[in-house]
This record gives sequence, C-alpha cells and structure tokens, in this order.
Amino acid sequence: MKNSTKRSFWFLMFLTCTALPLSAQFGVTAFYNFNNIRANSSEVRDNYSYPIEDGVELQAHYWFRLPKKRIEFQPTVFYAGTTIGLEGFFSDQFYNIRDYGFQFEVNIYPL
Repeated sequence: MKNSTKRSFWFLMFLTCTALPLSAQFGVTAFYNFNNIRANSSEVRDNYSYPIEDGVELQAHYWFRLPKKRIEFQPTVFYAGTTIGLEGFFSDQFYNIRDYGFQFEVNIYPL
C-alpha cells in the first residue's frame, strides 16, 4: 500500500468513527507515543546518552456504574512498549522495554 493510500484509509476510518454516535461498556484504545527524548547521564565515569524511541500503548477497558448511584468504575488492562539504546556505553546496546499493568479508575459525581 502506498503511503498516501494508507493516510487516506486512516483518515476515512477516523471520520467514520467520530461521525457515529456510539455508546459502549467495552473499549479498546491504542496510542503511538512520540518520545523525541535524548537523556544524558554523568553518573558513570564515561558520559553517555540514551535515546528513548517512539513506542506503542494498547488498553482494553470495561465501564460500569452502581445502580442508582453516581459512581462509575473503569477497570483497564494495558501494554506499553518502547526501545532504549545506550550509545557509547556497552558498545551501543538496545533494550526493549515492555510494561503490562492494570488500572482501576473511579469517577464520583457529587450532587
């Protein structure tokens, strides 16, 4: 697929999803994190820098509320991943960082 075709496809998918009125208890969210970061460290004898590469994050959640109460719950499981490269230290090694987790959000609406 050409790059312009991919962009057109994703743009149409975005318009389709935002134009429809939706309501759901289950949800899936995807992020692409742009980590234009270059960290430096002087704690070691030789200075080195390590870039944090761009990465992805995926979440799946379920929404529910207590009957006749103004309290909502949203348990979520997630995955996030990126790559960190150590340049000039340990001969340019790269490490894949993966994070798995669980969140439990609570929304309380006062009267």
